[in-house]
Amino acid sequence: MSAGQPYNVTITWENSGAMAWLGDRQYGIWSQFPTQNNTWGVANVYLDPEEIVAVGGSRTFVFTVMAPSTPGTYTFCWSVRNIDGTGSFGQQSSVLNIPVS
Repeated sequence: MSAGQPYNVTITWENSGAMAWLGDRQYGIWSQFPTQNNTWGVANVYLDPEEIVAVGGSRTFVFTVMAPSTPGTYTFCWSVRNIDGTGSFGQQSSVLNIPVS
């Protein structure tokens, strides 16, 4: 990646839990290492308020990140969350160490 440049990201999660994910309960994903960091210019991506992801369903999150402005290697990892009391749950995405030049 080139420092300071935008990149499109696509991450898909399957709801393999016991409850639906509800947009009006602010389910979504948040950055990790550290939790809710803004390294990539965005820390949270939420479901739409009226959206529901049923058990067994999946949701693809499509969003744009901004590569850090200082060259180096940065961690890129996300987890599902619910700010309505649950916090992070389930597995995290793969941990990627991304070089930025």
